[in-house]
Amino acid sequence: MGLAHSPSIISDGLVLYLDAANQRSYSGSGNTINNLCISGLGATLVGGISFTSSNSGTFILNGTSQYIDIPSSGFGISTESFTFNIFVKATNKSSTNFLSFLSNRQLTNPFNGVLITQDFNSNRSAYLRYQINSAIGVSQYNSGTLPFISGSYNMITMVVNRSNNTMISYLNGNLDASYNIAGTTSIGSTHNIEIGRDEAFVPNSNAWMGGNVGMFQIYNRALTQQEILQNYNATRKRFGL
Repeated sequence: MGLAHSPSIISDGLVLYLDAANQRSYSGSGNTINNLCISGLGATLVGGISFTSSNSGTFILNGTSQYIDIPSSGFGISTESFTFNIFVKATNKSSTNFLSFLSNRQLTNPFNGVLITQDFNSNRSAYLRYQINSAIGVSQYNSGTLPFISGSYNMITMVVNRSNNTMISYLNGNLDASYNIAGTTSIGSTHNIEIGRDEAFVPNSNAWMGGNVGMFQIYNRALTQQEILQNYNATRKRFGL
């Protein structure tokens, strides 16, 4: 099934679709991003994020004080299967040496929620780190196996499948990491989803990402790799891939 304005993108289970290039999603000015799927469940640009028409339209984050804020309620990600998908170009990291692409972790222990980041303090700094923290304190994470290239656009996909207790992640449609998440029965996070910041990283020292964000999608089911590749091939030319 496809969307009318982009027939090749998978729409089955799509509950959030933010696209800087689509004027129905973003007019080119202001702080509101409209959801192309469900009215009223959109996002807010925080900190004076700017817009550029390059790559048909992207948001520019400065890496120090700007992020995209998305209410987490209404998407069923706490206890159900879900897929996050984002097109992003990272150009700089925060002073903490953590580059946070996406997070909805709670601010207090056990910091439950999900996190996609790049850890420049570790020997895995060339790879992405995918993490899920449960409401009962179980933390599961895995590093990717494909080198992540800063300064270029990438499509990052995280799939949490509750039917087989797996977290599978993809980089540009290719398998990057797979992990058993048995024990994380409920994420239980009511914290908003934030693109470009992990507020839970260290109090008063958030992990930020500087760069460009083109689009972000949430599905209320686990996409297959074939479906992820379909989304990638439908949009990659826009981002020079």
